[in-house]
Amino acid sequence: MKFRLFIIVLATIILAACNNQETKSNTIKQKNLSDEERNRLMAAVGGKIFHYEYKAEKEKLLRVWVERYEYGNLVEQAGDIEGIIENEEEKFSFIF
Repeated sequence: MKFRLFIIVLATIILAACNNQETKSNTIKQKNLSDEERNRLMAAVGGKIFHYEYKAEKEKLLRVWVERYEYGNLVEQAGDIEGIIENEEEKFSFIF
């Protein structure tokens, strides 16, 4: 009897955890650039290009910084940028 009750409760918990609702979250992802976009940025910036898109749905202030590590030790902080988010659907691009 206890085993059946355990199985029923376990199945209920597993099924309750599965839902189709999307949760709002902050995301960061690397943006894929076309060859033409990459060439234009290389001409303007030079060196290696790292292009990321940020989407912040829960927060009202976005702060991004870049740190460079060598062998697990912080070597330098290469950049720091802040922005105020006025619209939840707004996306930011950061190129360094």
